Amino acid sequence: MGIDLGPRRTTTLNDFLPYLRYNATSGTFSDKDDQNIDFRALVDLENILTGWAKYERGSPPDLRWDPGVGKAPPSPGKGFRRGFQIRVFFSDGRGLRELTSSSSGLCHAIVDIYNQFEVAPERTRGLVPEVMCVGTTSAETPFGRLYDPTLSIIGWQPRPRDLAPPPPATPVSSASAPTTTAVVPSARDALDDEIPF
Repeated sequence: MGIDLGPRRTTTLNDFLPYLRYNATSGTFSDKDDQNIDFRALVDLENILTGWAKYERGSPPDLRWDPGVGKAPPSPGKGFRRGFQIRVFFSDGRGLRELTSSSSGLCHAIVDIYNQFEVAPERTRGLVPEVMCVGTTSAETPFGRLYDPTLSIIGWQPRPRDLAPPPPATPVSSASAPTTTAVVPSARDALDDEIPF
């Protein structure tokens, strides 16, 4: 009789996109090679994932994507905050990156540009918005001074080959979510930008 240790690994490091992160304590974007990126990139708002995110030190993020934009299921439990995942393409040679966050300030900046994107005539022509971080606003919080980015759509470009639509994400159904629903603190109250996601 054999032993059952689960299925074989189906992903490798090459299956993941390089990350891009936003640090609200310094108001900067960074990746593994550059700690202060001037953010100007094509942002794939057409294929944004929204959902519930939970980050705990020492564990991979627990990301539970909605079945679609504007179709948020109830919170799966304590410690989950609303968040997003989006692919961005830098034409400066940096290439494709993946930005995943539940930072309140960044989430609100993404909502602002998504609202513009949603009604833009360029969207119907299949163009991708070029987005730039044009500044930050600061606020004192219980966690210290935090900086919220201000993003602006500065143009529209044809979709580059490197930004081809990703395979569809698998949403978590409400049947597989825990049956208890905890009161989730506001994203600003639960902010932890030390995690590189």
